[in-house]
Amino acid sequence: MGLLDVENLVAPPDEALILDELGTEIGGDDFPGDRDAGDPSGQRQQVDIVVLNRLVGGIGVGGLSASNAVELVRGDRRSRTRPADDDPSLGPAGKHGTPHRGREVRVVDRYRRVGAEIQHGMAGIRDVLLELFLQLETCVIRSNCNAHDPHFGGRVEGTRFGPSPFRRRTPVWRGRAIDSGAMDSIRVVGGTPLSGKITVHGAKNAVLKHMVAMLLAPGTYRLDNVPGILDVDIMGEVLDHVGARCVRRGSVIEVEVPETLRPEAPLDLVRRMRASILILGALLARVGTAHVALPGGDDFGSRPIGMHIDGLEQMGAEFDLKHGVLNATAPDGLHGTEIFLEFPSVGATENLLFAAVLAKGTTIIGNAAREPELADLASFLNAMGADIRGAGTSTIEVVGVPELHPADHTAVVDRLVAGTYALAAVATGGDLEVAGCNPDFLRMELRKMEAAGCEVHRGDDWFKVSGPDRARAQDIATLPYPGFHTDMHPQMVAFLARARGTSLITENVYAARFRYIGELNRMGADIHADGQHLVVRGVDELSGCEVDGCDIRAAAALTIAGLSAEGETIVRNAEHIDRGYDGFVEMLASLGADIDRSERP
Repeated sequence: MGLLDVENLVAPPDEALILDELGTEIGGDDFPGDRDAGDPSGQRQQVDIVVLNRLVGGIGVGGLSASNAVELVRGDRRSRTRPADDDPSLGPAGKHGTPHRGREVRVVDRYRRVGAEIQHGMAGIRDVLLELFLQLETCVIRSNCNAHDPHFGGRVEGTRFGPSPFRRRTPVWRGRAIDSGAMDSIRVVGGTPLSGKITVHGAKNAVLKHMVAMLLAPGTYRLDNVPGILDVDIMGEVLDHVGARCVRRGSVIEVEVPETLRPEAPLDLVRRMRASILILGALLARVGTAHVALPGGDDFGSRPIGMHIDGLEQMGAEFDLKHGVLNATAPDGLHGTEIFLEFPSVGATENLLFAAVLAKGTTIIGNAAREPELADLASFLNAMGADIRGAGTSTIEVVGVPELHPADHTAVVDRLVAGTYALAAVATGGDLEVAGCNPDFLRMELRKMEAAGCEVHRGDDWFKVSGPDRARAQDIATLPYPGFHTDMHPQMVAFLARARGTSLITENVYAARFRYIGELNRMGADIHADGQHLVVRGVDELSGCEVDGCDIRAAAALTIAGLSAEGETIVRNAEHIDRGYDGFVEMLASLGADIDRSERP
């Protein structure tokens, strides 16, 4: 195991008792903080003890304001917590260093309160690599590391319950964890047509919902075709917090759901991914109460959850919003009713499905979302014993059942990933065959490619695209399925940036999705926003430069633009890619792209 290197570990009796009780194994010699063999100093910094509770968002630091584990170890660098004058042991005022010296750090969770001190040797730490494997109870991390080493590593492998149930997959490039503050970049050199045949992984927008569905019944579940992406890991941490045990083995996740759940979703995780709001309907159905922080995710403007709340209220739920946390109860249980959605919201439809499967009576959801991922979710729920009819149509009927049971399932393929690679190929004038993907899942996107001059061939579970020398301009409006998917909009704009003529793109789903446009214009594109519309005047050539990938699809779109541009393009903040694409750079390289990924200098 790659664990912390600890030499001459000595603990006071109380601390040793905690360590022994949890059964935390610490040792080994290959963590990133070790000094290179050629380092002349050979000295290690002594850090007595760092105590982290089960979820980093629950950390409270007495007299300070560290809100997460990284701040706790680094030291809160806000000026109000720094000394007014320089302190040799802490570093220059208001800069790097830690103000924790001599303070008592209290870490609190549901089970125990532990006091500890962080020695002032911590002042030498700069960038922190903190990879947490979150546990069911308080965990202890001890280490010796060099006083001037730029990296500090900490890993908790297990508790008295055994190995870590769900190891948080923190993408690491050149020894740095993405969420440690390091920024990744993708370097791509344009001019090479992409060509080949691929299969793509399971759909993020299906897998996340399947994981939530598992909370509806105790037992052991197996989910296959799971992508190795960050959002899946975050959802795994949410389930861990609720009380489930999640274990990933390659593309398979096994989840053990207990009889008793903790009905809450922690703020630090929910704010990172909006899909975690779906835990609301599942917890209400299973437990009758839920405490869920309002969702986060990509910043695309307002994403209200009013339809979720309105529908659940019609089913008997009551809500109270305090301090950013939505407190929900169902005093008399949930009951079936007829609900008509103002907009075919995928999230609202899914939340109502979770609530309806265990509600008393029959629930009718009108103007429901029809996405393939939602139909796949209904298939999984039916395998668990639910009675759902009409999924994939605009009217869904759900007959509540007394209880559900565990089931195994294979997630549907990710059509957005398939579409992204298809657009990357045609944007370079290349060709690509995608196997294992029903072309009907991308019916509007493929039609628009054809209209732009691409050749498209379809089979039952495959399609093949070939790009033109230069595309024709197209008018596109994003709409719920079976319309053009909003998550394919940025990639299509990157493709049309070099089209012959002027394209008009209308964004009907997310009001603030145009932040990437300025980056494309830096590459020579001629794109102007007017309200919810984009006017894309095709140019003869794009030229590579440094751009900012501000979200998942924007980073993918800018990479596509770089593939079709002259020269070298650097896409900064490329770690967003890891939220939705497993092996993105490697897949493009296998198709012939001149592309690699590195840590931001």
